Amino acid sequence: MPKKITIVSAAAAVLLAGVIFAAVKMLPKTEKFSLPEQISVLFPEKNEIRIIGGEEFLAGCVRGQVQNAGYPLPEALKAVTAAQKSKILFALKNKSPAENPIADLTAGEDFPYIDKLPEKQSELSREIDKAIDDLPELLANGEPFDAQICRISAGRTDPSDCSPSVALPGDAVADGYKSVAGYTPEEVWQALGKPPAPYDPSEWFSDAVYADTGTLISITFCGREFSGAELRSALSLRSTAISPEYREDMFFFTCKGFGNNKGLSVCSASILAETGLSAEEILEIFFRG
Repeated sequence: MPKKITIVSAAAAVLLAGVIFAAVKMLPKTEKFSLPEQISVLFPEKNEIRIIGGEEFLAGCVRGQVQNAGYPLPEALKAVTAAQKSKILFALKNKSPAENPIADLTAGEDFPYIDKLPEKQSELSREIDKAIDDLPELLANGEPFDAQICRISAGRTDPSDCSPSVALPGDAVADGYKSVAGYTPEEVWQALGKPPAPYDPSEWFSDAVYADTGTLISITFCGREFSGAELRSALSLRSTAISPEYREDMFFFTCKGFGNNKGLSVCSASILAETGLSAEEILEIFFRG
């Protein structure tokens, strides 16, 4: 009799375990840090605010980051998406009402949201959606952080609070690494401030200071100092690694790389994925620890 009770109890236990396992599988997937269901986004160029689903906003930002990067392998897409998600979550938690009082976030370089890719890149859009479904969590001290992303580095990234300086020689031979933008003297002073007259445009810029990475730290324009980031923003240049030149009555600004030259390089993430590295290994290179 005792033996029979033991057998029945064991069978019941196995049945109960199976029921519990099935019930757990049916529960919705939960994450420690999830995007909100909706995010209000300001689009300054259109002067409009849109309400976008959290995961759709993440996908749109990744589309913006990789739209000119060919077809990154899945592990590269996961790495880019993980960094972008951490950046979104950090910005939502730490946003300043004074900076953006009417929306959660502002579309732009940090959040380059685009609705869709061209039809010829429809497969890439599907891969981005897959990356969101199988995403490593990128945290610093257990929390999302301001994970910087650039499209192409200047060949070596600048260090930031959460990422080291990383040598990326593959970026220096990538398509789109170097760009040149030309402006008339009038366009330059309209963007930076009118110089005192009479003036000689060849003397407007002086005392350029560069980091070892090639990033322009500061430059003087008619007695006023600008950082490389300020010059880039004022003239809508592609990067902060800027070299100005005046010739033939025009200013030419040569830029190396594409973006702020910090954090994860989308271009090098693709190169690293091609060597067989996983998304986690790629993230560890750009965001050590």
